[in-house]
Amino acid sequence: NRAVKGLKRKLVIGTNNVLRWQSRQQGYTLIELVIVILIVGLISTVILLRMGSVRFDRKLSVFAEQLHAFIQVCQQQALLQPALVGIMFQPDNFTMMYFDEGKLPHWQSLTAKDNFWAPRPIPPDIMLRIHSTTPNTDAGESPQVIIQTSGDLSPFTIDIGYRDEAIRYRLIGSESGELVLESSA
Repeated sequence: NRAVKGLKRKLVIGTNNVLRWQSRQQGYTLIELVIVILIVGLISTVILLRMGSVRFDRKLSVFAEQLHAFIQVCQQQALLQPALVGIMFQPDNFTMMYFDEGKLPHWQSLTAKDNFWAPRPIPPDIMLRIHSTTPNTDAGESPQVIIQTSGDLSPFTIDIGYRDEAIRYRLIGSESGELVLESSA
């Protein structure tokens, strides 16, 4: 009899006159609610931290792919014009230029001709390290990457990464015009 009282349930008549047990407990205890909230909070924190690092890595990979595609478009432009084309990198942007022997400086920006060729910004947290063998032959600023009318490139390597971190991507341009984007991750 005492065991039956400890269950804190009673026998009631339910719908259709069927007998069933009904518990007196109507909700959850405060301890149960706190534990569930802590578990949900811990899981959501782990998920958000992982998503944040994925988004951070994705930003760098998208930038590296866009730079790769931009150089390919510049190669196509050199074939179509036909004109000597260059890409000049500055600390906060990069832009396509063309060689005009009749003007000084010889390297001219295409921004006045077409908005598509406006300088492309480099995000402030991304760092580029350009290794190029292209000499500065102009009185003004010269591009670090030169593309011949055949699509051939001046050899270069561009290291891409976040500031104060290891290089994650390397874009390599060979003399034959081949472009390779390597990932070190």
